[in-house]
Amino acid sequence: MSITKNKLIEALNYLGRFPEKSMKKDELLEMLNNMYSENIDELFIIINNKIYNLLKKLVQSDENGIDVNLEYEAEVYFLEDILVVEESTINEKNIHIKFTNGMKDKFIKFINKKNEEKVKITHKIANLIINIVDVYGLIEDYEVLNILNKLLNYEIDMNFMYILLYNQIDLRNDVIIGDCEDEKYLVSSLVEKPEEIIEQREIRDLYYRECTIEELKERRMDNLVERKEAKEIKEFLEKRKIQYSTEIVTSMIIDIMNMSETNIDSMKKLININLNDIDEANEYLQLVFNLHNSIPQYVLYGYSSNELFKIEMEKRQKEEELKKKSKIGRNDPCPCRQWSQV
Repeated sequence: MSITKNKLIEALNYLGRFPEKSMKKDELLEMLNNMYSENIDELFIIINNKIYNLLKKLVQSDENGIDVNLEYEAEVYFLEDILVVEESTINEKNIHIKFTNGMKDKFIKFINKKNEEKVKITHKIANLIINIVDVYGLIEDYEVLNILNKLLNYEIDMNFMYILLYNQIDLRNDVIIGDCEDEKYLVSSLVEKPEEIIEQREIRDLYYRECTIEELKERRMDNLVERKEAKEIKEFLEKRKIQYSTEIVTSMIIDIMNMSETNIDSMKKLININLNDIDEANEYLQLVFNLHNSIPQYVLYGYSSNELFKIEMEKRQKEEELKKKSKIGRNDPCPCRQWSQV
């Protein structure tokens, strides 16, 4: 297979190597071969489970390669980009791939239990980053790192996190890296107006809601649509033969998560369906309010309105209890006299 100089440079960049532009094609090719021969174990940082499984199947196949499902398209393109497999052929059912010349011998060494465990760990971390960004909507990179290192039983650094962001996560297009006011944010692809959310956050005395890994999973988009409040709206719509009930509820949840302010106009957008009478409208409005109050919002740093209300009530209750404790009883000594004796 003929490989251009630009293709070699792109592949090396993917692998975290940045050669001089003055280097010749043969020198670049040697650099790439050395990378795969001497430092192949480093690939676990950029390879996810699906890619590892593809490589494992390829190593076990003959020189003709293998057929894989179309769901592996992004992973196949990645392996093409780093020149591990030749340009693939695609039909309606599958993709045919095979190693680039000389690559099979190099990857036989890579496929082992130790690297498989490393790949699983990095895949887990990449999924956790996506989950964190999905819940908070947009979050500064150092905050993501802080949250990761609190949740994991080992520490990673910023460089490692960005390698994952630019490689593993890039395959799924779930996280956008953006700049705002000289800060670097990781943004969910669901966020519509990041500047508005940042502006509204700044006027609130809040910090990112602390979640366990399990709580983060519960707050993923695909789990939010399974909440009781979401199901109640879906059932309401289905009883009235309104089409696309699942899509309506999903869209509603995304709108709630993205709300920078809760006002009449934003609520009108949520309840934009035709109903038979005022009783139905009131019932539906109540269901929508219930959903609105239960869904974590980006502007609230991943809290829901219900959670903030509960926190405020608990705070007031503690203040009331302190007041009762500090109240002077009929037989208690006067505090004024105590101070005058000091």
